Amino acid sequence: MTEIPVAIVGAGPWGRTISTAISVTPGICLTAVVSSQSELHGVIDQEIPILGDWREAAEKREVSGFILAIPPMHQTRVATEMIESRIPVMLEKPMAASVTDAARIQLAAASHGFCGLVNHLHVHSPAFKNLLLGLSEKRGPITICATAGARGPYRANWSPLWDWAPHDLAMALSVIKSDPAQIFATQGKKIAGAGGWYRNYFIDLTFLDASRANLHVGNAFERKLREFTVTEGRSKIYYRESETNRIAVYFDGMKQSNRQNAIKNRPLNAALITFADRIRNGGGIEDIELGGRVVRLIDAAERSIRSKKPIALD
Repeated sequence: MTEIPVAIVGAGPWGRTISTAISVTPGICLTAVVSSQSELHGVIDQEIPILGDWREAAEKREVSGFILAIPPMHQTRVATEMIESRIPVMLEKPMAASVTDAARIQLAAASHGFCGLVNHLHVHSPAFKNLLLGLSEKRGPITICATAGARGPYRANWSPLWDWAPHDLAMALSVIKSDPAQIFATQGKKIAGAGGWYRNYFIDLTFLDASRANLHVGNAFERKLREFTVTEGRSKIYYRESETNRIAVYFDGMKQSNRQNAIKNRPLNAALITFADRIRNGGGIEDIELGGRVVRLIDAAERSIRSKKPIALD
């Protein structure tokens, strides 16, 4: 398989995590990093050039697509420019830091087309796709109970709600095909810690078909955990991620194959494989639509927290 050459925009901790993941993911390779920090030479790979602007990377290097590893408040401008230039791009979650910015990205994608994805990691993993397949014949209302978080990280510019809720909201919207009708959100106690503060959130999301999703997310847990349980009638499917990023899926208590633990099936690696495949074959506008829905739900959750009341959803 021919490797798809990509560049990363952003060389912070997450950018370096993506770089490491690319190095062991089949079908994709890193050819440049875009960062204003020239002293990063050697931090990622001495062979990889550090360039100051994504346009320079597109002109000087063989780059088929860009992976954004920058904060959401800076992502809208860069992503919109790339979409308008019809360059494949993998956006970080959340897709934007506001409903207005999300709408700008959606408008650009609708006007110019879109190739790529929004990095709601778990919706691209083979294990989660297996969960969806197990639900494909279900017809009744679905109940989701999910817990996801860790102790940290601390973000100076946005709350843990925006950092942790996107994954589970994207998973819930992928499982439940009905439209959300109401959201009610509350926040846990604020915990002071080294370098910042930590807080968990509770989200109760109800749907028009009587399905329901109860999410407990944040950065104030004692350890990293992710448990996503789907119940329909008498059937239960569990999706669990360990502290070492290993995935386990259970159908009615029966653990499924351990194939999910192969490198290419881990969530980040699977997202990278999906991105490379879309560069080859096209596709991804549904990710932009999902990303916009997630941003609108987080915005509504914040309004619910402030008002201490449920928020009706259009």
